[in-house]
Formats: sequence, C-alpha cells, structure tokens
Amino acid sequence: ICDAHAGLLAMDAAGKVETLATGQGGVPFRFVDDLAITRDGAIYFSDASARHSIERFTEDLLEHQTTGRLLKYVPATKELTRIAEGFSFTNGVALSGDESFLVVAETGAYRLWRVWLTGERAGQKELFTDALPGFPDNVRWSPTRNGFWVAIGSPRKPEIDLLAAWPNVRRIVAALPKFLQPKPDRFSYVLLVDLQGKPVESFQRDDGGSYSPVACATEHEGWLYLGSFAREGVARFKLP
Repeated sequence: ICDAHAGLLAMDAAGKVETLATGQGGVPFRFVDDLAITRDGAIYFSDASARHSIERFTEDLLEHQTTGRLLKYVPATKELTRIAEGFSFTNGVALSGDESFLVVAETGAYRLWRVWLTGERAGQKELFTDALPGFPDNVRWSPTRNGFWVAIGSPRKPEIDLLAAWPNVRRIVAALPKFLQPKPDRFSYVLLVDLQGKPVESFQRDDGGSYSPVACATEHEGWLYLGSFAREGVARFKLP
C-alpha cells in the first residue's frame, strides 16, 4: 500500500498493517504515490516529492521542484534502495509484461521514463514519452493491447507552461491561496502508449459532467476502469 503520509505499507489477509519503509538515505518520504510488484516479490515505488505531501501537491507542480524518487524494496531481505531520482513529481509506476523495464510518470514535466531492470542497460533511465498533452498520473500495463494505459489528470494549461522559465514567479503563484491558483478543467482523458512510448489510442470526454480528474486507468475483460482522487466511485467504459 502506498500511503502518502505513512509511507510504504503492507496489509495481510487479517487486516493487520505493517510499515515497511518511511524514508531512504536520511530523507523521509513525503508522498509515497504508486507501486509495481515483480513476480519474485520486489516492490518498485515512487515518492512524488521530498518537499510536499498530498495536501500540497499543486504547489510542488507549480514550483517545478525535482525531488521525486523511484525506489525498490525487497520484503525478503528488507533491503531498500534508490533506483532513480531528479523527477519533477514522480507518479505512476508500471512493469512491462516481461518485467525487463519500468515505466515511470514524471507528472510535473509531462513525460514518461523507461527504467531498465534487466540486460546490458539495467539501472539506466531513458526518456520514453515526451511532451504529453497533460499531467500524467498512474500508469498500468495492458497485456491485451501490449502497451501502457496512462491516466491524464488534466490537460496542459498555457499559463502554467508560460511560467516554466520563471521559477521565482512559479513560487509566488504556488504561495497564493488555493482559489487564486490555476484550476484544472473537467476533462476525462486516458492515453495508450506502445512499447516504444508512442501514443496509439486516446479516449477523451470534455464536458462539465465528465469523470475527472482521471488518476488511474485499469483494463479488465474489455472494460477500462477509472479511478479519481476528487470524484466518488469508480467509472468504466467498454473498450472498442
């Protein structure tokens, strides 16, 4: 379990909760976000920010900090290691079907990274998909489509992109009261990228009644199930 405040947790069948990790390298976790578990039990997970927790995630995005990390925890040995760092809000984590690499969402930079786990490039990170049309949230592997579903939390806003070269102005905007900060649009958006990181399918709904922001898209038996951190319930739609 990824708990934004408590860290990386585990819960057994009886409901007993165990804390596995609360920090690494002397840096406490501020926002443990998403995880992927290999077939041999290793847990790869993201810590979105070393500065802000879930209540202040918009400030981290506006400030454009790069304190996000990708980590690995092995339950059998209780070994915790940092795999990659320097992300602007590390978010979704997904294993490829053969577990040769991970795809990691860097929400604040509108892009996905590939982190190799096997072969000659093991341990290396490389750009997977750049210039996404919105903030990527969680990522999920699709065995039927042989690609990755990417939940797009909200489309890009020109006024936020305009501030990219002005970090001091970003900090000022981040310090404004919530009602004065840029607001996300009601826009449902999921994207499928293939094994080369190329977008191949896109589903969108742009109206006031859309289920958004979409935080997670999980495929099951021909349906795509959507989760959100701001909407009650779960949405789904039949995939063509």
